[in-house]
Amino acid sequence: QTENEEEVPENTFSMDPQLERQVETIRNLVDS
Repeated sequence: QTENEEEVPENTFSMDPQLERQVETIRNLVDS
C-alpha cells in the first residue's frame, strides 16, 4: 500500500459529493 492514499481517483467518489466528504473524514481518522 502506498502512503499517498490521499490521492484517490476522483472518479471513484465523484458520483456522490456527500460520500466524498465522508471519505475525507474517514481518511482523517485513519491518518491519526
